[in-house]
Amino acid sequence: MLIPGRQSGMPSRLRGLSTRRQGKSRPSEYKHQVDVWLEDAPYSAVRILEKLTEQGFEGKCSMVKEYVRGKKIDNDEKATVRFETMPGLQGQMDWGFFEDHLVCDEGKWKKLYCFLLILGYSRTRHIEFVTDMTTNTLTRCHANAFRYFGGYPEEMLYDNMKQAVIKRLLKQEDSTLNRQFGDFAGFCGFKPVLCRPYRGQTKGKVERTVQFVRDNFMVGIKYDSLDDLNGQALAWCNKASGKVHATTGGIPFDRLKREGLNPLKREYIIDKIFSCNILTKRRASKPSVSAHTGLKCATCGLRAIC
Repeated sequence: MLIPGRQSGMPSRLRGLSTRRQGKSRPSEYKHQVDVWLEDAPYSAVRILEKLTEQGFEGKCSMVKEYVRGKKIDNDEKATVRFETMPGLQGQMDWGFFEDHLVCDEGKWKKLYCFLLILGYSRTRHIEFVTDMTTNTLTRCHANAFRYFGGYPEEMLYDNMKQAVIKRLLKQEDSTLNRQFGDFAGFCGFKPVLCRPYRGQTKGKVERTVQFVRDNFMVGIKYDSLDDLNGQALAWCNKASGKVHATTGGIPFDRLKREGLNPLKREYIIDKIFSCNILTKRRASKPSVSAHTGLKCATCGLRAIC
């Protein structure tokens, strides 16, 4: 609970933001502006003071530091509150890099990455190990996960991975999605949602899954090939989703039946669909553009119609 200020009646940590010798600005003007800035990014108190000074603020730095410190604590508490989704609404996806493991693939030893996707309501998860994190691989793993679940949710939550977003700005509508992945999302019909910058807690369900895979599945794991590893991963997912989930108190596979996911009606052709060489051979006088997304290849500006 905040302690009331003795003079203004405002919380003590806000009084500094009302300090202005000429008294031409109301206290709420500065307080609201600082709140907006801190919602956008975790600016330091020094930077906040600089921005306030540009707007005519003449208060002390110590007062700004006190308010910024308290506001950041409030924002962190709000961000860490557990967020539960409605059935069929959202899935969360992330990459995991297992730096202590290698896999022999096509005669070469390669680094090991893991694609992880979890449905927000049922907590049903799907993982797939891969040797790269290209957009083609990301798309293929999504398609495999959707087949495993029997459909896809209304929206998918991502951080600022380059396979999903090329240019990330504070507002999602101002950001630029990776066109190849955006085409896949449009083809299926789900909405890609980007985590706000500096708000990593938003994607907590899948980030906990990454750690869960490290601490449970990968400990003492033995495998002969990538296919062998993914076979074990599939069996592990089936086992985990058949047990009672500690948070929901339900069995993920049982709750999956209530997700009401959107069914996959068509298969998306992934391999080489965005290959510039293939598209060049099919180049027409005007670029072919998908009617359902209007997106073209991010590399050459063309798109093959599925």
